[in-house]
Amino acid sequence: MTDETRLTPQQEEALREYVAQQAEAQRFIRSLTLPQLAALSDRELFDAVRLRLIDEAHTADEDTVIPLARQVMHVIVAFYDEFRSGGLCLFFAGAGRVLAPDLADCLIEVGAEDHAELLTAFMNVHGVNPEDLESFACTSTAQLLETSQRLPFDDFDRTFEDLMKDQPLEPLCAAYIRKHFPEFA
Repeated sequence: MTDETRLTPQQEEALREYVAQQAEAQRFIRSLTLPQLAALSDRELFDAVRLRLIDEAHTADEDTVIPLARQVMHVIVAFYDEFRSGGLCLFFAGAGRVLAPDLADCLIEVGAEDHAELLTAFMNVHGVNPEDLESFACTSTAQLLETSQRLPFDDFDRTFEDLMKDQPLEPLCAAYIRKHFPEFA
């Protein structure tokens, strides 16, 4: 390690504290019962289920049977997080691309028809086949920047963000979760 990449003792301590806080938050969220989850606001419920699903994605083995409603939310959460981190291009370029063939249907399933329509229109206009996104795969920041220039991703991202302001995904997902609560136990 060079001096440029080495963390200071204060940075190391701050990182340890942050990791410990995140681990404690995960333990707390996993401990919530269904009645406690049901009492949460839509935003809190979405975030709690989102964090549980992220945890589940990291701990489930290939033999784990995941109920359909949770599968739908796994796809939505993967998209939501990657979109929030870097837009549609990041979703296509990252691990989320394997979920792309199901994304529009999952958006429709939770009641986000306009979101699905916007996504589908973008893919249709630009000839993007959600079944074959390997050409978007990136292993470096330089590749991601190059890929982001291939299509008008920034335009899509701005339009999708505007739609999410008018029709936020969180309450739609929360209503879906509440409708299928037993599958999220």
